[in-house]
Amino acid sequence: MLSDLPSGNPLTRKAQEIRKAADRAATLTRQLLAYGRKQILQPEILDLNTILANLENMLPSLMAAT
Repeated sequence: MLSDLPSGNPLTRKAQEIRKAADRAATLTRQLLAYGRKQILQPEILDLNTILANLENMLPSLMAAT
């Protein structure tokens, strides 16, 4: 979808947010499957500033939906 949108299209930002949400869902699914199989996961260092900044971008959309 992102590749089909012309540059500068206002829907590009929303499409990017959809892509990020899909990536997060895929990561969560992998983690849940690994937990169900009792696999040991590789811990990773998270940058909370980046995570909170991404949440800040999502909040207006979530609040408008309620």
